[in-house]
Amino acid sequence: LVGDIVGQIKEEDTSYSEEHVAQYLSTLRPFEPPTLAPVQPASTTTLTVEVDPSYFLNHNNNHDEIADYLTAMQEKLDFL
Repeated sequence: LVGDIVGQIKEEDTSYSEEHVAQYLSTLRPFEPPTLAPVQPASTTTLTVEVDPSYFLNHNNNHDEIADYLTAMQEKLDFL
């Protein structure tokens, strides 16, 4: 049923529905998954970080502990 205006209802024209469905079904093809691009070999990225020690000395109350931690981390990274 189809309504053009509120309160006005007429029967829907279904004479072409089965024909359209049959035509659609006749043109269907089996699903073909998309091809995947070849996988790129893994790469290595190097990250260098420099921290200005004066930032921590001027902006943090725990600057001694942070400076010690950063120094220890730098030593470990230099070892690698």
